[in-house]
Amino acid sequence: MCLDATKARHDESALFVKSDSLAHYVDDRGVVALSSFSSDIAPHNDRHLLAAVKHQRTLALTTDTSWPSLLCSNSDFIEVLLLEPPRPDQIADVRINEDETQRFADLAFGDFSRSLIDADRAIATDYVAILTKLRSNSVRLTTCPS
Repeated sequence: MCLDATKARHDESALFVKSDSLAHYVDDRGVVALSSFSSDIAPHNDRHLLAAVKHQRTLALTTDTSWPSLLCSNSDFIEVLLLEPPRPDQIADVRINEDETQRFADLAFGDFSRSLIDADRAIATDYVAILTKLRSNSVRLTTCPS
């Protein structure tokens, strides 16, 4: 999800994380590695320092015009953990990769003659509810290459 930074709150309601929190700080049992996680987060006021530390080796080799891609691209990003739910007017875009989009759409709108297991039925129901909520709040859904 992409938030419009001009409309987001700039206080302690968000934490900036150096990398993908689920991939790097949570193990297979769902336990968070607090020691490494706590050294890789920053509050809003220090987010620029976190980005500089993260990219210290590549920043000097990157042109100024390419800096935004260091902060947010399909392969790398600075994650933001919101401590409060965002308001719909703060959400600029919701992004989902095309493989997931296809999977969710097949579950929700595919062959209605087949029966779904409970987990798949829940995913299909949630997907339709999310699409409805996005549409009612005029939030764009963007499909990204997998």
